[in-house]
Amino acid sequence: MAALLHDRTITRFDDVTARFGLAPRTLQLLFRRYVAVSSKWVLRRCRLHEAAARPAAEHDRPWAEVAAELGYFDPSHFIRDFAAAIGMTPAAYAQACRRREVLLSA
Repeated sequence: MAALLHDRTITRFDDVTARFGLAPRTLQLLFRRYVAVSSKWVLRRCRLHEAAARPAAEHDRPWAEVAAELGYFDPSHFIRDFAAAIGMTPAAYAQACRRREVLLSA
């Protein structure tokens, strides 16, 4: 868990299995048993929290670039996940941050 939370180079499930030398099924079972959610869910949440922190520091970065950097292959998938977790699209969130209408800590 600590590696997933703090190592920003881990963006995909395959990164976790490779880093720790675990079979995919073993990793899935360990997460279900000790964390009660899947590693994919944890990774997605970490990436979305990181994305939510970006508008405060990086106003003009294209969202497609941010999505790719966070391990998303499809910007529309990133936008959908972001909106589901945060409650608004990345662009709307960035505007709200600029107007100081949302909390900027992630």
